[in-house]
Amino acid sequence: MNDNPNPDFLQVGEFPHPIQKQVMPIMAKVYDQVFPVGTGFVITTSGLMMTAGHVLEAARSKAVPRETDEGGKALYVELYAMYASNDTHPEDSVGGMWPIDSFRRHRNLDVGVCRLKGATRRETGKSVRWPPLTLSPGIPVVGSRVWAYGYFLMTGSGGMGDDGLETMNFRQSSAYTQGEIIDVHPEYRDQAFLSFPCFRTNARFDPGMSGGPIINEAGYVCGVVCSSSPPSEDGEDHLSYGSMIWPALMIGLENVRLGDEPAKDVTLLDMARGGYIATDDTLDQVHLVKYGDDGMFLMAENWNP
Repeated sequence: MNDNPNPDFLQVGEFPHPIQKQVMPIMAKVYDQVFPVGTGFVITTSGLMMTAGHVLEAARSKAVPRETDEGGKALYVELYAMYASNDTHPEDSVGGMWPIDSFRRHRNLDVGVCRLKGATRRETGKSVRWPPLTLSPGIPVVGSRVWAYGYFLMTGSGGMGDDGLETMNFRQSSAYTQGEIIDVHPEYRDQAFLSFPCFRTNARFDPGMSGGPIINEAGYVCGVVCSSSPPSEDGEDHLSYGSMIWPALMIGLENVRLGDEPAKDVTLLDMARGGYIATDDTLDQVHLVKYGDDGMFLMAENWNP
């Protein structure tokens, strides 16, 4: 950690930091233009990531029309996560722009998921496995402490090097931030901006940290960074919000293979109950009420212990 006058917002100086294998910047790329859009975090060993829905929408908004091989037009944008680690090469960091091959969000929430492209390790032939964070789907408690991690002051650019290879330049800062939960809105805060289950915290979230994990006192992810406003006067707190985890379990994924089963459509709730997404025991508080025609459940209830 670097020296910082604000102990509640600590910038990370170490690179690569161990958490950067789990929490990564997300960026959109269109030809040689690179657009940092937010933060995401790993929730399965196969590379499924969770982020904010508006982060995925920001990436989608960068898409431009491009001709297809069939002579038609389709929107084109590429998504990447910035991965860094020195596990296998302690003296050097390895990683780079890891492709994201699909993403999905629920239309009524500010939470989405995206999938890191599968790969195998050259030296072993085994699939790359990612270290996931554990989710806590229960309703957070007012007055409890929370921590978050994310990226800010991100810039990116691309182009062709003298050797004819594509190059990308990326700069970022990252920080741990902490605060406490001030209010909880089990259904919604309002009908326009925060029309989904969320909670308010006084932790500082800078632009770019959207989509990062909010972690409770037990060390589990209880929310996703959604929005923040700085204090308007000295002595005031940040006005920040996180999306709750449990409604995101209604997000559906297509053609997913779980273990030895044939590929099928599943929800994140199916994956959590099957042990493919790690959760704490508050998963027992999430109850499915009914399914809609699109295969996602329309209602879920969350009972406090």
